Amino acid sequence: MLTGKTVIVWALAAAVSVMLLAAPAPARAELSVEAYCDLFIKALDADIALYQELARVNGRSYESPAEREIDQQRAFEAHKLALEALYAQYETNGQEVGLFMGAKGPAVNAYLEENQSVKSRIVDLSEKRNYYGGMVEEFKRFQ
Repeated sequence: MLTGKTVIVWALAAAVSVMLLAAPAPARAELSVEAYCDLFIKALDADIALYQELARVNGRSYESPAEREIDQQRAFEAHKLALEALYAQYETNGQEVGLFMGAKGPAVNAYLEENQSVKSRIVDLSEKRNYYGGMVEEFKRFQ
């Protein structure tokens, strides 16, 4: 069983890889630890929406694999646009967010220890994202 800390570490690492895939825009503002955590929670929500959509797409019958591929690409593009809009709200970009945890990891961990409700939200969303991600993987195995 995964502990809360293991889930957070895994979630942060996964988020960094997803965030680095988004096209970088110029960063304009330094994120605070609190803003980073808020942004991270919203990014987890976006990831969950992506996995839910991919699970829906992969669970649907298609005339051809090409049709499924088109819907999957639409889901990925919508996710990328959602992340770019999210970064714009915080005047940052995926690359800066991805590097933030490496630069300020101890401060983030201290913030999460002091703000258990934020930490719990991250753990809960990470578990939900893992669930839907696993569902997508299961669908892919049977296609």
